[in-house]
Amino acid sequence: MFYNFGVFFGVVGFFAGIFVLCISSRDLISKLVDSPLDVSNAQIVKRGLDLEGIPESAVPSNFTVKPIIPGVTVPWSHLPVLLSALFFAQCIHEAGHAISAGLENLPLHSVGFSLTLALPSAFVALSPSLNELKHVARLRIIAAGAWHNLVLCAAIYLSSYLSSNTLWTHLGWSDISGVGRVVLDVEADSPLRAHLEPGSLIYALDDTSLSDPDTSGRDVWGEFLLAEERIEHSLRKGFCVRGEWYQRGSLLENGHCLDPVPILSPNEDDAEVFRCEKSHDCDSNSSGEVREPMQCVAPGAETHLTRISVGPPLWQTKNGATTHTAEIVLWSGPRSEIWDE
Repeated sequence: MFYNFGVFFGVVGFFAGIFVLCISSRDLISKLVDSPLDVSNAQIVKRGLDLEGIPESAVPSNFTVKPIIPGVTVPWSHLPVLLSALFFAQCIHEAGHAISAGLENLPLHSVGFSLTLALPSAFVALSPSLNELKHVARLRIIAAGAWHNLVLCAAIYLSSYLSSNTLWTHLGWSDISGVGRVVLDVEADSPLRAHLEPGSLIYALDDTSLSDPDTSGRDVWGEFLLAEERIEHSLRKGFCVRGEWYQRGSLLENGHCLDPVPILSPNEDDAEVFRCEKSHDCDSNSSGEVREPMQCVAPGAETHLTRISVGPPLWQTKNGATTHTAEIVLWSGPRSEIWDE
């Protein structure tokens, strides 16, 4: 009965695969016919993130089928994982043929694996008497490999939403999806490398929190950093600065020119910076104490500044506690380069 389901899903998958390939081919042909690729004015851009000035026709569209090609569509560092996953999936696939053949009393001639260049491959060789079986029995054996892969995929997918989280917790892992984003690595030549230690937690970008419960399931990190920068900063509140210091700043058309570092990324030696929406919010602190004349300021629309709120790795905090006092790393430049590096 289990492998009868495999026959059903195998037939459905066959037609679904043909449909997906037809849709992908249609999109590709339509793109090439409507906007032929002109390589005479080809430009090289970093990671394909800087698309300014490139004709829309030269930007690849999102096809239904997206190949995984190390060095082209994914980094070379993914290659060992991809090869391991490929070999494991093939073992599961071939086990489907072998088990279903055993249920039909069909003997195996050989079982093994091969290595073609750098690509591992598993295989089973069945008896020629396969052709003498009934059509349904042959279908069960033929569809069993892909059926095993489909069941494996479903099991892995469901495990991320079921009790597997408890299992990983018992093995020493922590789910920090509701806390922030972990820094896995930073490019060697990036200026961020000196400020973002691998394992550190990024809690917020400007005033956009990465730990809000309602952002679960969304790629807030990618949405923020790769969004069109029509508004150059995304700070919901401004910063209180001394009125005298503000007036000493160079006068510009739309405000004053101030050093952003002590305001947006203060260190321990700098005075505490309070947040504000209007200048009268700076007139007194939370205890009601009246302060010297203050001014509420915010970065101008032409600036390219991003505040990265970073905390230490969880293993450096007490008992892995998620409470934190974030350090502010101030980035000057396009936000997309943070995502890139």
